[in-house]
This record gives sequence, structure tokens and C-alpha cells, in this order.
Amino acid sequence: MKQNKQLNISRLELIQKGYVNQKELAVFLDVGKKKAKVVYDNICADIHHNGKSVDVLGIPTSRALDYIGLTEDDIRRFANDEKKEVINYDG
Repeated sequence: MKQNKQLNISRLELIQKGYVNQKELAVFLDVGKKKAKVVYDNICADIHHNGKSVDVLGIPTSRALDYIGLTEDDIRRFANDEKKEVINYDG
């Protein structure tokens, strides 16, 4: 893990976008590009297996959330905590 101190703030921004490409997935999962490619390819295969196609924008962030086992509400809560930490650190 890269230990991004504002990981959930970054995740929330990507969730609001709705889709992630491989590079963004690496940020979302806090992993390197090789691991992100494996996960991305697996999610794409699952999408195809379900008879759907992968959007040109990438995979839905809901799939990335499923992969890490968290909900959008979890990410929002964690992001709010991170924002409070930044404010407390700056203040």
C-alpha cells in the first residue's frame, strides 16, 4: 500500500465521477499499477461475463467499492474524518 493520507477524499472524488480507468483504480485501491491492472481486468471480465460491455470511461466505481467491501456511505464518513484531521493539523 502507498499509504495515501487522504485516500478516502480521493476515493470520494472518484465515486462522484462514477467511473475509473486503470490509473484511477490504482489510486482508489491504493496499489501499484500492476495490481490495479489485474483487478481492472478481473472486473472487466466479470462485466463481460454478465453480458454487458465496459464503458469507454472505465469501470463503474460501484465495482471498485464491491472489490474493497465498502459502501459509498463508508467512504463519505472516512473522507469527513480525513478532512477533520487536515483541519485540526492546520489549526
